[in-house]
Amino acid sequence: GGRDVGGPADLFAFGILAYEMLTGRSPFTTPAVLLALASQPLPEPPALDVRGLSPAACDVIRACLAEDPAERPDAKRVLATLEG
Repeated sequence: GGRDVGGPADLFAFGILAYEMLTGRSPFTTPAVLLALASQPLPEPPALDVRGLSPAACDVIRACLAEDPAERPDAKRVLATLEG
């Protein structure tokens, strides 16, 4: 689209990739880009519960999947959570 794409878009992509790598499945049944093209809202990001991964790490990955870019964590928070 015509708007600037920045860090929040990268964090959304990270959230999708991390979710897929950890679970073996996509976080959304319909790809997010197709929903956006159809002006459809994203469904609530699915729960993420991965054995061996802290609840905080699961929460921050899930937060990266927020539809509103302003609701996504920043990269520093993601890194700090995953390192912790």
